[in-house]
Amino acid sequence: KGYELLNANDSVVTGVMPYETVEVTVEYKKTEYNVTYVDALGVEVPVDGNVYTMGDTVEVKANLENDGYRFDGWSYNGVTYKAGDEIKVEAENVSFRAGALG
Repeated sequence: KGYELLNANDSVVTGVMPYETVEVTVEYKKTEYNVTYVDALGVEVPVDGNVYTMGDTVEVKANLENDGYRFDGWSYNGVTYKAGDEIKVEAENVSFRAGALG
């Protein structure tokens, strides 16, 4: 998890194995993940244009503001986060959903 094989489609070799030692080099790169924030209407806010890899720390962006409402935070995997909280990126994109405005 968190890594992908570079040029996987270009790495196919066919033929008969020789009698001598064969050295194979495999190149991997860290898989890149995005972090998004989605409000109650399904609109992305605020934009986080950074690219993260597994194990990176993400600082949660600013809370939504709407006159007359209280923002309860950003929800991800059943946990509510406030601006400034930090989470570690696992092997998937992170999509925060706006908590209830009340």
